[in-house]
Amino acid sequence: MMKKYYLFSILLISFILFPSIANAEDMFTCDYKEKARLNAIASNIVVSIDYIEKSNSVEFIVTLSNLHPDVYIVDSVKNKSYYYNEKSSNPNEIKLKGYKNGVTVRYEVHTVDRICRETLLLSKYATLPPFNKYYKDPVCKGLSEISLCKKWVRVNYSYEEFKKEVDKHKKNQLPVEETKEDEDYLFDILQFYLKYYIYILPSIALFSVGLIIVLNRKKDFRF
Repeated sequence: MMKKYYLFSILLISFILFPSIANAEDMFTCDYKEKARLNAIASNIVVSIDYIEKSNSVEFIVTLSNLHPDVYIVDSVKNKSYYYNEKSSNPNEIKLKGYKNGVTVRYEVHTVDRICRETLLLSKYATLPPFNKYYKDPVCKGLSEISLCKKWVRVNYSYEEFKKEVDKHKKNQLPVEETKEDEDYLFDILQFYLKYYIYILPSIALFSVGLIIVLNRKKDFRF
């Protein structure tokens, strides 16, 4: 009788505990509604780029805006994490410096929530273009259209190598034609006509009259 009582008690306790265990699992998993909310927060974060040019170098400034207390950001280049700082004068924004030009920085957005912490919500990117420190050099004067003299282009030459490459381009440039040959030829004809038209017009008139007389005579000899 006692065994049956113990068995009944175990079954009863199991029925009572199983729903609680199921609810406990829900409590320790990242709910889809919470994921959707966090994803919306992550999507709202904006990455913008600015720069300051100093002599022959450039300093990039990356601004992360619309930060939120429920998320933090991991910088893939510096391997640092940035959190919402309530004590900051502008906690919704952070400005980052010290990046090299010509790199792409990935910012991974995670949540501070322990349950969803392992979930990567979103990645944001900042592409910092390569900077040509020679683009203002005097050798580039009048050559802003060639690649070596553009501002945002990668140039790995030393200064001496750079000057040699630009000089090569100058030597290979074809001279620009001032005028076309056809235009020159027509202009010469017009100039000749304007200079001698007093003599040309009477000659044309006499030739025309002579031609008419000859044609009329030929008609008279026809039968």
